[in-house]
Amino acid sequence: MKKYIVTIITVSVLFAQNTDFETQYYYETIYMQQGFFGQRYIKGGESFPLKSIRKEMDLYPESSQLYGKSFIMSMVGIGAFVLGPVASSFLVETDESSFLSVYIGSLFLGIFASYEAYNKLHEAIWVYNRESLKDTGGTNIDNQQDNNWQWKKIQP
Repeated sequence: MKKYIVTIITVSVLFAQNTDFETQYYYETIYMQQGFFGQRYIKGGESFPLKSIRKEMDLYPESSQLYGKSFIMSMVGIGAFVLGPVASSFLVETDESSFLSVYIGSLFLGIFASYEAYNKLHEAIWVYNRESLKDTGGTNIDNQQDNNWQWKKIQP
């Protein structure tokens, strides 16, 4: 009989801890939602466009730095996509081979910069989520060693 009572108490305590973490995770983290009109970012059930999560990213220095890199790379990508074909159109009259190399080079640079911006943005969101869970006392996050992102091995 005591085994059943201990089991019931243990299971109820585990479920209570899990519920607290799920609630904390819901209100303190950001995740992306793909919609019809583009990407939106969700935090605590509210939807935000990309521009408005900047102030959230500024709460932590590492996520702010990564968000800044993402913004710079997206500007480089847009610039390469727009200015590359315009610059190559001026070169078509003088040398056709330089036209082709500038045009293709700008397209490759634009694709690379856009891909890098996308990756840096998601890394910034990941770092923000990690740091916000640390600040609010996340249970599994406290097991990390000095920001080297390695989990501690549990000694029995």
